[in-house]
Amino acid sequence: MGEIGPLRLDVPIRPPQARAGAVDGGSFAQTLKGFLSDVNALQLRAGQMNEAYARGEVRDLHEVVVAQQEAAVSMRLLLQMRDRVISAYQEIMRMPV
Repeated sequence: MGEIGPLRLDVPIRPPQARAGAVDGGSFAQTLKGFLSDVNALQLRAGQMNEAYARGEVRDLHEVVVAQQEAAVSMRLLLQMRDRVISAYQEIMRMPV
């Protein structure tokens, strides 16, 4: 292992890179629509896993529970986003013009 040197302050600062999930040039509506379709897909997958487990096609209960939890977490996130958007809208409507 090398020796720790002094802190260099002459290194240029680079702008942050785009996040992995960010959509370049996409509108808020497109991003929201994509997120809604992802949540829907997770909900459908969890339902399919439940049905497959009930039919005996899936032996690993762990996979079923993980699918259910992914769907539940994504739904809670969606509800939190909805609440924040409604709260922001109400705050804007309270502003004097």
